[in-house]
Amino acid sequence: MITDLFVTVLTISMTTGVPVILLMISGSFLNKRYAAKWKYWIWLFLALRLVIPVNGQMAGELLAKASEGKRQAGEASADMEAGESPGFRRIVVELPPQMTTPISIETEKNAADITILDILAAIWFTGGLIFVLVHLLSYWHYRKGLMKTGRPPEDERLMYQLKRLQKEAGIKRKVSAIECGEAPGPMTTGFFTPLLIFPQEKYSDEELYFILKHELFHLKRRDVWFKLLLVTANAVHWFNPVIWLMQREAALDMELSCDEWVVRGKGKDARKAYTEVLISALHKKYSRKIPFSTQFYEGKQIMKKRFKNILSRKKKKNGALILAGILVLTAILGALAGCSVGEDGERKEGIVMEGIEVPAVVLDKAKELVAAWYDNAREEFADYHYENWRIQSLAQRYTYEHFNGMTLQVYQMNYQFLSGTPEKVVSAGGMTVDEEGWVVPDYPDSRFLIFRQEGESLTFLTELFENDCLPGDELFTGDLQGALEALGVISAVENGEEDENGQDMNGQSLSGESASGSNASEESRGTLTVYREGEADEIPAVLYAGEGYSIYLTEGDWRQEAADEWVAVYDGAPVLDGQVRLRIRSYEDRTRDEAADELENDGYSPEDYEFVRREGGMVYRVRLLEDSGRVWEIFYCHTEEAEEGWGQVLKVMADTFALSLD
Repeated sequence: MITDLFVTVLTISMTTGVPVILLMISGSFLNKRYAAKWKYWIWLFLALRLVIPVNGQMAGELLAKASEGKRQAGEASADMEAGESPGFRRIVVELPPQMTTPISIETEKNAADITILDILAAIWFTGGLIFVLVHLLSYWHYRKGLMKTGRPPEDERLMYQLKRLQKEAGIKRKVSAIECGEAPGPMTTGFFTPLLIFPQEKYSDEELYFILKHELFHLKRRDVWFKLLLVTANAVHWFNPVIWLMQREAALDMELSCDEWVVRGKGKDARKAYTEVLISALHKKYSRKIPFSTQFYEGKQIMKKRFKNILSRKKKKNGALILAGILVLTAILGALAGCSVGEDGERKEGIVMEGIEVPAVVLDKAKELVAAWYDNAREEFADYHYENWRIQSLAQRYTYEHFNGMTLQVYQMNYQFLSGTPEKVVSAGGMTVDEEGWVVPDYPDSRFLIFRQEGESLTFLTELFENDCLPGDELFTGDLQGALEALGVISAVENGEEDENGQDMNGQSLSGESASGSNASEESRGTLTVYREGEADEIPAVLYAGEGYSIYLTEGDWRQEAADEWVAVYDGAPVLDGQVRLRIRSYEDRTRDEAADELENDGYSPEDYEFVRREGGMVYRVRLLEDSGRVWEIFYCHTEEAEEGWGQVLKVMADTFALSLD
């Protein structure tokens, strides 16, 4: 979390630093021709940009998509040409691979993998926190001392001028004033309760007028908040010297713009009198800087620049165009730039190996699916440090010519993820790792993409994971039927129809007996083939006929607890504390889409042709089927440890769900 934030801050620091440098280089030119208030607003915008940790990646991606148009299929190759487009491309700052190489730190209990980038992120966070704390504690300590030793002003002229100028400036908030011998000079402080602080000095009426008017303008514009914003930006980017210079330059322009307001419409004599007040403050050498306050005196170099700006009678231009230009420049740089950890940005687009020749719609869908699986794998298996993905093979493997009146094209795919730490990859569930670190996440060539063909058009329906059968096989065809039924693409009633030869509409033999025509009092025996860790297990099953549906239950393993609801048992007792369950429900008051939305609102996520939620060591799965205005819900759950056991049994049982004929 902190490391990702640090990378984002690095990007913002680099991109925002460019307009900051341009402003400082052209400062003298701009000060001669434009009013200081415009630079003040520019600094305000840049400071806000620096403290908002959002990079321009989203904007960059939108621009990239707009410029590249439709991507032609087959352009991608092993050298990542698929990720290139002739139009807009982001500027990516590549972090050295050494920064992201894991470093193992052994502890008494476990081993933690961290990187140099993680260490730098921790240093950055700690430094920023210390920076803020030092400023806040210094402010709190000094303000507390002033409040303890400060006294109400004895000079009645000061309070009279204060109330008059406050009314003139339109400031309705209550403004208090105190005199304190330790005050380094006239200043304004207080974020919520404004306080004017004066040293114990005697001021003339003219001096009081200019000092109060200057400080009241700071108060009206809430410049103490502006200074807090600058300190925050400096704290976030304390490692960047440009931001330190920016804070100093912004403080100067804040004073210059305030001076311009004080002498606005004044003649030469008034301007000269104002500079004399500043010179008087200069001779008194008020040199101490107080955090989060506006001080009338800010040091010799700053005072000289203020003199020059006050005495200038040259009419200055409107700087709105400069402000707009900086806004546009900052936005463009933010959209273009990004940091990459160990790889350039285009590698995340993935690789499509040479020799793959499939229709564009098939390739696009394959890339979309693999990219989504890649993102999930990066989150679920963080220790593997996945850096990229690729489609190694993709080809048409089988055609179902009459599948419930449809022509289905089946494409077989093999995909891989590149691991930065292949030595940590655990080869389980069919996973393999080659010498280059490419990982096959599950069994090779086990992903199948199903498309419906209508003329020359292909429409994606679903994808299947099958590691023990091939398209056209009885098992594959049965799984395909179940998947399309769950999606509502085909009707379960139609799948139960047989011809006179005892075959279904696809010419495939049916295992077990049809649920059609069954009723609750009839039992039909069959056998379910369950694959556990690649091994086939034949389990006897009994057909249960419910109201409007039927489903096979493994024999002797289930106890009915309520209508259409079962719990797994062993020797009559619930297994795993009764956490293995199956339930059938139907609804007529909602559509399948509405039911799916409700599931997603409850925390379920689409996964293959089911909705899945993992929580508290449990796995909850729901399949939805819509038929004749009614939505059917097949719900089952089990513990995560039982994924390869009861989880596989429940999956096969759910595949046997079918609607009964009227």
